[in-house]
Amino acid sequence: MVNRVGPRLDYGDGAYLEPLRPENVTDLYVEGLNDPDVFKFLGNTRHSRQTRESVMEYVRANMEAPDAILFGNYIGDVLRGTVRLHDVDIDAGTATVGTVLFDKSVWGQGWGSRALQQNCTFCFEVIGLQKLFAGIYACNEGSRSSFRRAGFLHDATLDRRDDFDVIETWIASAVPVARREGK
Repeated sequence: MVNRVGPRLDYGDGAYLEPLRPENVTDLYVEGLNDPDVFKFLGNTRHSRQTRESVMEYVRANMEAPDAILFGNYIGDVLRGTVRLHDVDIDAGTATVGTVLFDKSVWGQGWGSRALQQNCTFCFEVIGLQKLFAGIYACNEGSRSSFRRAGFLHDATLDRRDDFDVIETWIASAVPVARREGK
């Protein structure tokens, strides 16, 4: 059961990832998910207005899922986003990662890529995964940049389209992360 593994993961300057619990849901979280600049990139979530109850249920479902960890992304002790690890397959050594910074005041400052780098280190060095996948809308340049800086590479052969845009597939593997960190 992977979702019980999640320690606090500090990534510098008072920022950290920590497993999210329903009681951690804030108005900023709910309001951010309802912001058109944010929710347009959130897949199925963009099709319905979020409430405190719906967000708490999402957090609860991730806590109970045997193949997921939903980390709160805290910057200055304020919940400003999430990093979700899901579809974790320990035997295959793979998982899917998704992230959102719902607090637009921290956009463009490198927090997303730093959180993703910390998540990769956790996945590869603690859980023992070998490969992480991410689906990113082609028009979401901020996320594309964050994933690129975190060591992910775009694999266009796995791209697909939904009702909004092309969803690009980005992949990070344990070997490049280890090499980047000088190991």
